Amino acid sequence: MKAARVTLAPFVVWDAGLWWALATDPRVRANLGGVLPVWPRMKAFARDVKSARRGNLWCARAHCRKIGLVYLVPTSEPGTLALSYLFRADVWGKGLASEAVALVLQTAQQRFPDARIVAETQAANVRSRQLLAGQGFVETARLTRFGAEQICFEWRGARPG
Repeated sequence: MKAARVTLAPFVVWDAGLWWALATDPRVRANLGGVLPVWPRMKAFARDVKSARRGNLWCARAHCRKIGLVYLVPTSEPGTLALSYLFRADVWGKGLASEAVALVLQTAQQRFPDARIVAETQAANVRSRQLLAGQGFVETARLTRFGAEQICFEWRGARPG
């Protein structure tokens, strides 16, 4: 998948270095409860490798450099997919994450035309909230989870007609 400045490819084993860099960067993990201890981090990596095998995880590149990961995974609610993403701190504010998320949403429209797509972010993560709103997500609920206020979103973007 390709946009103006971003290319997405399915996550493969040689993208593991990016996963570990994102998982251990305190700036990236600031609104995600901080850097996980080693054992929970290893379990999260194993879970994400399984997601990748199912085609639910993409590696984003810009200018031939790995910059982030985008997930679109089934939730426990049938017909619902959860969107999430992690990007290197040095690319924040440049619109690259927005381009990558738009590509995944386009793919979701084609692969899962009837799916409900949701996302959740900390209320404190203003940039993530802006990215979601810019892609057509609307706030559906607020709750406290992981010791912080979270905002739940649902995608209301255009569906193919």
